[in-house]
Amino acid sequence: MDFIFLSVLTSFSVVPFLGLLFFSDPFLASGTVIFMFFSAMFLSLAGIFSICGAVIAKFGNKKAEYTVFLRRGIFLGLVVLSMVLLQKFLVLNLGNASALVMLVVGMEMMFAYQAKNSARNGN
Repeated sequence: MDFIFLSVLTSFSVVPFLGLLFFSDPFLASGTVIFMFFSAMFLSLAGIFSICGAVIAKFGNKKAEYTVFLRRGIFLGLVVLSMVLLQKFLVLNLGNASALVMLVVGMEMMFAYQAKNSARNGN
């Protein structure tokens, strides 16, 4: 049920993203259109990465929770969106990209460690 809900929400965010991508001029667009573009981009990427994670886990016969897929999808969406924004401001380089990826990997490790300890303690 969660997978169907996530698929529907992702499709509702991909359609506006593609509409803004193909039917708006980024050089003449106002700040509102640019904000809507990046918001729709983040939501659609987070949904797509979450769905991909769920499908890969299902084919790999791994048991994982819905929240894990959603969290990892959001993290990957943030990485891609941050890199696009860094490139937009012309400050993206290997150091910035690797620092961003290491930050997200560290956050994921923190969540995994927290989940492991809470399972061990019975919370």
